[in-house]
Parts: sequence; C-alpha cells; structure tokens
Amino acid sequence: MMKAENLLHWILGPVRSDTRPMALAIDRMVQLLYEERRPEADIRVTADVYAYVGRQLNRNEKAVAKSVERLTALCWDAMDEPMRGKIIGRRLRYRPTPRELLIYFAYYLHARRAYCAHRKPHQPVH
Repeated sequence: MMKAENLLHWILGPVRSDTRPMALAIDRMVQLLYEERRPEADIRVTADVYAYVGRQLNRNEKAVAKSVERLTALCWDAMDEPMRGKIIGRRLRYRPTPRELLIYFAYYLHARRAYCAHRKPHQPVH
C-alpha cells in the first residue's frame, strides 16, 4: 500500500512545507473509513481527524486545520486533470473541501483506484 507521505510527494514533488499534518490526516481518514468502517457522513473532521493529528504532533486542532487547509489547496493546484482523474475519477466543477479531498486521498490509498469508480452513477460525489 502506498503511504500518505508518498502520495503527497507524488502530487506536490519536493516542497518546503511540513506535510506531516496532511499525511497524518490522510492516514487517520483511512483508519476511520476502512479499519473502523465508519460511514463518511459520521466522520467529523475537526473532532475525529484534526484533534487526533494535533495529539500526534503536539499542536492544537486549529493549527492542524489551517495546515491541512493550506496543503489541500496546494495539492489541488498541483494536480493536473489526469492526476485528478486518477484519484477522484471524474472532473469536478469546484475545488473540493479539505474534508472531501481527505476522503478522496484515503480511498485512493486504500483501494488504489479512483474514488468515483466505486460510486453508483446516481450517488452524489458530495
């Protein structure tokens, strides 16, 4: 299985930014969705993800949230359409929220295929 750090390096290339908060947030999302089998709708990113990452890095959840928001924007801007298609599986008309992008990345790491590939055609993509 690809690690979150490797995924971020693949997307962003070498960066000066600290990617640990984002990598830990992706790993936590994988844990919640695929190890604990929690439904997407039941995951509260601030309480379930950012608070966990904050404890791991000895930071408060607001600092973690800001870091993840900044890194999700960097990731989105760094991904070209083919890369977005490989991870998300369809073209989006908007920039996804940090929560959505964490879910897309978690699914890609877990299943090694695009998020929308497992959705039925009538299911919304958030």
